[in-house]
Amino acid sequence: MSWSIVKAGKVQSILPALEKDFSNLSVTGVLEKQIAADVHSVIKKALGGFKDNAAVTVSASGSAYTSGAESISQTVKVSVEPIYGFVE
Repeated sequence: MSWSIVKAGKVQSILPALEKDFSNLSVTGVLEKQIAADVHSVIKKALGGFKDNAAVTVSASGSAYTSGAESISQTVKVSVEPIYGFVE
């Protein structure tokens, strides 16, 4: 199973959008669910280092390879970056 979330905008708008997206992920494995929750937590912590009106891009994705109920491998990517030169 794989999942991906990408958002760009001001921190104050991204945070509630991420809550919705992470709560609606259709991951099934116990480990994959925990990894997605951990990624969400890390992103929220990273966004805490920005002012609410800062423009940022958030990208997160994960992929699990399983054999039956057994997890064989996990791939996770996370990026939180400021958008410089943002104009409204």
